[in-house]
Amino acid sequence: MVLNRADECRQRADECRRGAAQAADDVLRVTYLDLAHRWRKMAHEAESLERKAAGPTKPIPLTAEHVFALSGSEPRPV
Repeated sequence: MVLNRADECRQRADECRRGAAQAADDVLRVTYLDLAHRWRKMAHEAESLERKAAGPTKPIPLTAEHVFALSGSEPRPV
């Protein structure tokens, strides 16, 4: 399975959280938790970059029938 960058970062954050849970030393535990926080932040940033790279989504053009259906009114005869 191929992971995208955001998934990779989340996976690394999980590894750091597991390391923190197993650390006997307080300094090491805090270091692992700090790394986990940084990996999560990078995952968020990677997702933002991926969305920007994908570009804006194009709106679906509405027909007159859609507009009337959404507004709850009936079309008037011409």
